[in-house]
Amino acid sequence: IVCFRCLFILILQIPFQNKENHGLVERLTSLASTHAHDNDKLHKLESDLEKSVTRLKSQEEKGKKYRDDTEQKISKLQAQNADLQEHKQRLETQLEEKTQEMKDKMDELTNQLFADVEKEGKHRVKLEKHFETQRKDYEKQIKQLKEEIEILKGKNKKLVKEVEEQTAHNGELQLQVAQLSNQAKVRK
Repeated sequence: IVCFRCLFILILQIPFQNKENHGLVERLTSLASTHAHDNDKLHKLESDLEKSVTRLKSQEEKGKKYRDDTEQKISKLQAQNADLQEHKQRLETQLEEKTQEMKDKMDELTNQLFADVEKEGKHRVKLEKHFETQRKDYEKQIKQLKEEIEILKGKNKKLVKEVEEQTAHNGELQLQVAQLSNQAKVRK
């Protein structure tokens, strides 16, 4: 009887169990659908994540390459800058040396010019004194020569007069000689 009763209870519970099973099946179907939908979403998210990871890796590689290139360029630019600074320093040193050299040469030339001008001035004064002395000597010589010329003119006049007197006297003598010659011829 106990079994019968259990069987009867079980039979009575079958429609409730079916109903409950049907509800569970619907819920399970709904859950399966939701699960499938969630799986699709998950696959899509995983795919998107993989794409994002790939893009991120690509961006990181590009960033690393860009950073390496930039660091290399910066290193080259720093080396060039150092070379340029060194070249600039050399040029500034050369410019300072040339400027000092030019200043020294200008000072030397200026001193030489002043020395030459002073020497030329002294030489000019010396020449002026020499010319003045020569002028005085020439004037003295000219005065002496004028005096000598006057003396010579006087002597010349005297000599001319003597010559004229002698010429006249010679003329008289010649006349006398001629007369004496004529007289001597006549006496013969």
